[in-house]
Amino acid sequence: MRSLSRSIVRIFLNFLNRPFKYYISILLLLIGSGWLSSSPGSWGNNPGMALAASDPVIAAAGDIACDPSSSSFNNGNGTAGLCRQKNTSDLLVNGGFDAILALGDNQYYCGSYQAFLKSYDLSWGRVKSITRPVVGNHEYLTSGGTGCTSENVGASGYFQYFGTAAGNPSQGYYSYDIGGWHLIALNSNCGNAGGCGSSSPQGQWLKADLAAHPNFCTLAYWHIPRFSSGGRASSSTQSLWQTLYDNDAEVILTGHDHIYERFAPQAPGGTLDNVRGIRQFVIGSGGANHTSVGVIAANSQVHNDNTYGILKLTLHPTSYDWQFIPEAGHTFTDSGTTNCHGSTSNATTTVTPTATSTGTVTPTSATTPTRTRIPTRTPTPTPVIFPVVKSIVRANSNPTDFASVGFTVGFSESVTGVGSSDFALTTTGVTGAFIADVSGLGATRTVTVNTGSGNGTIRLDMRDNDSIKDVEHNPLGGLGSSNGSFTSGETYAVNKTKTILSTGGYDGWVLESTESSNTGGSLNKIAATLRLGDNAVNKQYVSILSFKTSSLPDNAAISSVTLRFKYAAKTGVLPFNTHGNLLADVRNGAFNDNPALQLADFKIVAGKSEVLIFPNNLVNNWYSQSFDPADFQYINLSGVTQFRLRFAKDDNDDFGADFLKIYSGNAAVAVKPQLIIEYYVP
Repeated sequence: MRSLSRSIVRIFLNFLNRPFKYYISILLLLIGSGWLSSSPGSWGNNPGMALAASDPVIAAAGDIACDPSSSSFNNGNGTAGLCRQKNTSDLLVNGGFDAILALGDNQYYCGSYQAFLKSYDLSWGRVKSITRPVVGNHEYLTSGGTGCTSENVGASGYFQYFGTAAGNPSQGYYSYDIGGWHLIALNSNCGNAGGCGSSSPQGQWLKADLAAHPNFCTLAYWHIPRFSSGGRASSSTQSLWQTLYDNDAEVILTGHDHIYERFAPQAPGGTLDNVRGIRQFVIGSGGANHTSVGVIAANSQVHNDNTYGILKLTLHPTSYDWQFIPEAGHTFTDSGTTNCHGSTSNATTTVTPTATSTGTVTPTSATTPTRTRIPTRTPTPTPVIFPVVKSIVRANSNPTDFASVGFTVGFSESVTGVGSSDFALTTTGVTGAFIADVSGLGATRTVTVNTGSGNGTIRLDMRDNDSIKDVEHNPLGGLGSSNGSFTSGETYAVNKTKTILSTGGYDGWVLESTESSNTGGSLNKIAATLRLGDNAVNKQYVSILSFKTSSLPDNAAISSVTLRFKYAAKTGVLPFNTHGNLLADVRNGAFNDNPALQLADFKIVAGKSEVLIFPNNLVNNWYSQSFDPADFQYINLSGVTQFRLRFAKDDNDDFGADFLKIYSGNAAVAVKPQLIIEYYVP
């Protein structure tokens, strides 16, 4: 009768955790086999026997349901490579699982309540009643997809959809038992959970929870992995790892990187530990989309980035089996078994009935371990890991003529408190550059820099003043200013001043046909010098300068234009003394719509007459004058811009040759006329 009492008690205890129909099947089996008989003697034939119950089986995956507004959603059926949440959920429905662990980023893009109803609920929602979720980073977003507004602050859509199964909305962490195992759901969004450090509310709760649940086997799960070959691992949960390690936890399940990966047992610092190490799985294969495996992390044993599926775990009393199950039509899998860390030296032996093929019950020996563990070692102090700047790289092409450029700043972990005052510019040549904006979250920031004016270089530096901290409030680089500074980032070469030389062959002078005819009579387009003034019979000289301004960007925004040409010689009286100032007419395009020098260029209508006025003012033998900003419109960005030079008075009626010579585009490069344009690309 003692055996019967133990059997009944065991059925009752298991009843609390197993489906009712399961125990009905056991009772029917016992009745059919004669165990439950009206004859008292039937119990006496099997002293000490206990009824066997199958071990619980759970399934897990994260990064699951794509946004219902996605072009790949396809009414929830997805496409060949995206939005496969329906296919992975088919592995769960009627799968006989005791619990489903949804590992975060369960609903994209922000996990709003409406998105959950329109996408997740149609797929994984079919097993919602047995789902024990954790929250991902996307559930906390308030922009970017269906229902992504301020109403989703605090992952409200996630907590509304899952209700009490998701834990306290201000925490996002909780625990429970399945069979003999203790399962712990944690929140890796440390800033939203009040921290992940050993002294944070979550860290203190975890220590107390483990002390209150000395189960033989322990499994924890959260969203963002401590280790991953997918490139998005974070050290922010190292303190949680340390606490679990100090309490002999077996398994950690994560997602975030949309891959499958299994690691060998490891210590919190990432060293191999086959004695007490925790095995971590990354199961970001729930269906939303794939990301890539990059540099293979230390101790990674299996990795795959092209198969959607779930991880099946069978939780035995002192061990666990794992199996990756791919969606239908795919073949990748991974499986194995590992013992729990607890000691079995104090195990006791009982007899468990096992049904044979004939329906009779044959006693078999089995061990039921007590909860005695190897004595807990003294916790290893968690090393303080300070955040650092890993890189500052250009976000745009280089060299640049943009009005503003971006720098991408990468930190070693998620940080807060980053603002424009934390950065400084190191420049050469350029003037007026400044930091315009700092944006981004987590471990990455984008810094927008206005490039000012002029040519030169710009580098963005980090100036540490301890205002930047990680989720544990550890300052950048450690306590003390400047120890987290970073001054070795990439540099932009800024080139926003273009000097265009006039075009030989299109430059030249035109001589008036007769005095006061106001028409061209002869020309010279090959001379190295141009003439301005009059000849011995009072005919006027005008000269044409042609610049290929299409070499500027099509969308250049001009900020300065200067025309320069060099004095070569004079004949007779210097015309500035008798003919007035030197004038420049401008044409957006070519005079007479043909860039080649023509007689008609002498007097054809310009885009604007007298756009520039040159007095007799030489600087190092160069004449120079700048445009009024209102006249920038006459610079042709898609072709040539031409100038016609002439003196204000056509001649001085002295029947003597009086003209100025300046160098043309046919001269040596060093003395060619120049059009200097400062601009930027918006």
